Amino acid sequence: MGVADGRRWLESNPDDLDRAVLVYDGHYNLPSRKIDALIADIVDYANPRQTFRVALPYRPVTSAEGFAVHRPKFIYETDGDMYDSLSRALGQAFMEGTEAYEEGSEIWECCKDENL
Repeated sequence: MGVADGRRWLESNPDDLDRAVLVYDGHYNLPSRKIDALIADIVDYANPRQTFRVALPYRPVTSAEGFAVHRPKFIYETDGDMYDSLSRALGQAFMEGTEAYEEGSEIWECCKDENL
């Protein structure tokens, strides 16, 4: 299944799920350039339906500086106050999930680059 197929699946929700996530390799747009990123399109099908995207930028192992992961970027449409509180909550949940997965936590700690 390609990304386009996955997006169509998310849109139609043929299995009538409560929530779904599509993760794929893509790019995150910085003001000056694009950077590689894992992208997660997240849908909560409750009424009202809510969608948002998480980008986890990374530097590929083939780069001159070597592999690195950057802070996640939360992308959704909402107002300023709501955006700030959602970003804090999602950031905290993301880090708790990272820390709960021992192998992933080790990779995160040795390869993180918070300069982005």
